[in-house]
Amino acid sequence: MSDNARVVVKDVVASQNGVGTTDGEKLAESLAKVLQVTEQTDITAAKWLKETNSDPELSILRPAIIDGKEKEVPLNYKLLKDEISIDMGLVFVSGKLAVPKSLKEWVIQAAHGDHLAPQKMEKLTELVYWPGKSKDLKEKARSCLTCVQAGKNLHTMLPTTEKIN
Repeated sequence: MSDNARVVVKDVVASQNGVGTTDGEKLAESLAKVLQVTEQTDITAAKWLKETNSDPELSILRPAIIDGKEKEVPLNYKLLKDEISIDMGLVFVSGKLAVPKSLKEWVIQAAHGDHLAPQKMEKLTELVYWPGKSKDLKEKARSCLTCVQAGKNLHTMLPTTEKIN
């Protein structure tokens, strides 16, 4: 186990405090996802949990799901309420780690670090979820000055010299 993996496991176990399930197989799967995300973004599991706890939506969503109070599920998550789980104090949507708003830009920046196209950023962020993720990734690529200057954002066809009948 790498040093980073040990830190993630230690952070997550220390912060568990009985929140969420601890089914062995599910815990291992969730830990693996958290580890991958923390390695890709350089955000520790402890920081992720702290930001989840203070996030305006996720801090309401988590107890609503745990207590089965569907009416308290925030609007952005209502349609997905049956796909939401809580493990290690973190929120997972369809098996993807929910990104607190305070970390969203950090995750987007990590995915766009090499000025990748939105499709490649989607692939890099396949383990995480936030409402409007695809739109946000497209907007990042479209508004990136370096990408614009390099001509990566051309959405129009260049004029043709062929005659059109």
